Amino acid sequence: MASSGNKVKKGFASYLLILFILIIAAFLGCVVAMLVSPFTNVLGMQYYYYNYNKNFEKTDDNKDWDINTLKEINISSNTANIDIKRDPNVDKMIINFVNKSKGFAKSSEDTDFSHTIEFEDEEQTILNISVDEPYGFLNLEDYVSINILLPVVSSYDFNNVEINVNTKYGNVYIGNNETLVTDLGNSKFDTSIKDLNITMQKGNIKFFENSENTFENLNINIDDGRVISQKEIKFTNELNIYSNCARFDLQDITYDYEEFNELMHINLNLEDAIFYVGKIVGNTNLNMQGGYFIADSIKGSINSNSAISQMKDGKIEINLVDGNVSLPYANKSNITIKEMTLDSQAYIHSTSGKITIEKLNGKAWLETTSGNVDVHTYNDDIEIITTSGKINLIYDCDTINNGVILKSNSGKITTFVKSNLSCVMKFHDKDGIYYDDDNGPSKVNLILHDIGFANPAIINDGTDDKSMLFYSDGKITVDLI
Repeated sequence: MASSGNKVKKGFASYLLILFILIIAAFLGCVVAMLVSPFTNVLGMQYYYYNYNKNFEKTDDNKDWDINTLKEINISSNTANIDIKRDPNVDKMIINFVNKSKGFAKSSEDTDFSHTIEFEDEEQTILNISVDEPYGFLNLEDYVSINILLPVVSSYDFNNVEINVNTKYGNVYIGNNETLVTDLGNSKFDTSIKDLNITMQKGNIKFFENSENTFENLNINIDDGRVISQKEIKFTNELNIYSNCARFDLQDITYDYEEFNELMHINLNLEDAIFYVGKIVGNTNLNMQGGYFIADSIKGSINSNSAISQMKDGKIEINLVDGNVSLPYANKSNITIKEMTLDSQAYIHSTSGKITIEKLNGKAWLETTSGNVDVHTYNDDIEIITTSGKINLIYDCDTINNGVILKSNSGKITTFVKSNLSCVMKFHDKDGIYYDDDNGPSKVNLILHDIGFANPAIINDGTDDKSMLFYSDGKITVDLI
């Protein structure tokens, strides 16, 4: 009986194996049939395949365009890449469509490919370009491209044209002239545009290294993806960037100007984005909640004064600021500035975030709830207030111009001063009451010229108009640099 049972099991297993092989063979047969006959319905599925590359010099209704009279170009797509560049093989503006897509789709899915080029107005100043890409459930290669080609003659340009790009998941390339450098031996080619507006859900935007880019207005609205600039971006009117969580790797952003003025605005609305930039020249309105903002230098003011869209837990790092910093809603965000120039001023208010200014040459008003404050100042006045955070101040100055105020309800205050500083130091508890001989020595530690506790402490014949005021129920330490 056991032997008979084993034979039944082996026979059933063999049947399953044969059935599995037949299913695989049938599937492979269907795949081969679809590959041999693209766009043929095989059991409710189809294989699509395109090898399309065509240039256009006229609209769909056979009208010429003239770059000298064009005012606006509108480009729309779903997944297509948009490439604006110069080409040595054209002598006028050419629109080139490329489709090298292939994959599998349900027979009910739209795998057709089409594109349109048409004027929106009778004056032929507004040109609309759109593409309808094929799409399936398995895209083996998803490549559709709209290439706007210009001749290499520098006078043939978009300096009087507004270009609007609207794509969902495509990439946008500006000045992809790498082949020209090899072919023509030139290191840079102008791909400037009067106004460039890019809107996308997710994708990449790239400004290439061998491209000179100057815009009157540049607007980028990207939800997710990456924005790369290998070359300095210049603009003459306004730069606006809106992003949810994209990453930005930008070299320099420069307001092209003859004389710096306060109307030169850069608007960065970054939400939770990651933003790296080299140099910024212009006044920056920065609105962010989380994420990172890291800059090498900023010439101009930087502020985030939106009570509606406040910072939460972001991170700001700036190496050099030549201007004013105003961040009244930093909250949990950590702020680090390595150097501020002589005429700069900083006003920063946070809750639990940490504030660090490594080299302050101007004035500062800094306030936190529980966050620590670390400052090394070389000039002018400073006021630091915190509820429970620690204050660490290096006052690297020979005199006090007006006054220094340090307040912490319960946090420790540590201050370093130069041995030749002339001032008067006054010590209070958090409520403003003078420490006296009874409680002063337990709260105040003076390591200055081997003197003990005194309140006020007159340092190097200082006078009341040059005062350093301390308020805290925590430990107060004054030491020498």
